[in-house]
Amino acid sequence: MNERAAYKMRRGARAGALACAFACMCALLAGCAADGGLPAPVESVLSVVLPHGAVDEGDVPDLSLPDISGDDREVGGSILALERPVLITIHVFEDAISAIAEVEETDEGPTLIGTFVLDDADRAAIMRVVDGWAASGRDCGFLLLDLSTGAGLAYHIDTEFYTASAIKGINLCAISYYEPGVWQNFYGDIRAALVDSDNESYETVFNEYSDYIPNQWRHRAHLGNQRTGRMYTNLTPREFAQLWCVNWDYLSRDNDVARTLTDFMSRTYRSAFVSELGGRAGYAVCSKAGWEGSTHPTTCCEGGYITTSAGQYLLVIMTDRAGYPDETLSPLVDALDRAWWDYVPRRAKQY
Repeated sequence: MNERAAYKMRRGARAGALACAFACMCALLAGCAADGGLPAPVESVLSVVLPHGAVDEGDVPDLSLPDISGDDREVGGSILALERPVLITIHVFEDAISAIAEVEETDEGPTLIGTFVLDDADRAAIMRVVDGWAASGRDCGFLLLDLSTGAGLAYHIDTEFYTASAIKGINLCAISYYEPGVWQNFYGDIRAALVDSDNESYETVFNEYSDYIPNQWRHRAHLGNQRTGRMYTNLTPREFAQLWCVNWDYLSRDNDVARTLTDFMSRTYRSAFVSELGGRAGYAVCSKAGWEGSTHPTTCCEGGYITTSAGQYLLVIMTDRAGYPDETLSPLVDALDRAWWDYVPRRAKQY
């Protein structure tokens, strides 16, 4: 049986199991309505119906290293070892994508998303960087999203940029999610592609598993299939941010592969996020940068999420300016981080 057939078989089995679980839940709730209250077993039923990732189209096996198997776990075993119920996580994950998809940009400066408050000083600091690039004929786009409120900032988020190596962080997470067996044969290549941004290692893994996986990841991000199935591609900041929402949901899982991917992308080569924020007290960074300065189109971009003592925010920055991200993007990273911290005391729960 080839991988595609096996994948479809797993999806069919999973869909049947979820349908059964949903029917049981409906029957349980109907009984609650008749009896006038919730019976005692509800908590255990919820823990089976809503484990982290179980309502998703993708299979999330027990990803323990080095023994990675995909289809032999049972309810009550490794599923329940993922303690966080997906009802909460998937709600935030879906609404974060919706918050990004619904942004309507204004013509002047950064567009405020939701309840975000931007001080004049922070706006000026951000625009000094952006206007400086514009003066040299270069465009940029960025999106910052507070992952607890869905509020944030957006600028030129529908302008298309070349992703270069930044797309490695998206595609290798997708491959790890759908085909965790990749870690048995390509651990060293995945590490080299993410930590060192090695192109040959990335191409080795991508060529082995690219037949349909990147399209599935875009589907989870509520994006169409345009520009998918490519080793390198163009994206808008809006699309890049939605794909990083999917990464964030996956990398938040409590398993060894997710932790290893996060570790690799916390020390990735030439990262502006890592160089500017990674060494600060209370910060943890997960991102992947990309750049191209020797051929057309030139690009310098990065996407990921930042964890701090005050919460998490997602950030993508894309520009057609040539240069290494840790040299080129750092001033804008710092300005956006300051703007987020100034917003934190005033943030209001949005979802």
